[in-house]
Amino acid sequence: MLHTWCALDAVGIPVALGLDATAATRCPTCGAPLTLSVRAGQATRLPFVLWFSSGPCPRLTRVFCFAANLFCDTAHAEAWKRQAGNPQGRVISLADVEDTARVAWADVVAEGRTVHGVEAEEDDTQQ
Repeated sequence: MLHTWCALDAVGIPVALGLDATAATRCPTCGAPLTLSVRAGQATRLPFVLWFSSGPCPRLTRVFCFAANLFCDTAHAEAWKRQAGNPQGRVISLADVEDTARVAWADVVAEGRTVHGVEAEEDDTQQ
């Protein structure tokens, strides 16, 4: 078992690395247990959403990670937002979490392939 600072890491890291993992947390709004599986870098399609902070972030773990939680659905994320004083940010889908993670950890994936003797594949879309 590995604990992470936020749901973006718990879901995003295995997605970016193409791993199998299970993320388990609770919805901050209702307390319902939320379990999400990632298989070969693809998250299970569920109605869960994540709060993605875009406000000032003087302390990553206390500001961004503290708020980057999974919620049952958009309504629960919006209720949490109102209760938290309407912080800057937006609700993102699991598909958006996957896209964000693949971009955010692309350098780590490429470095890991090089370190372990596997050449990183060239991305033709970035030419």
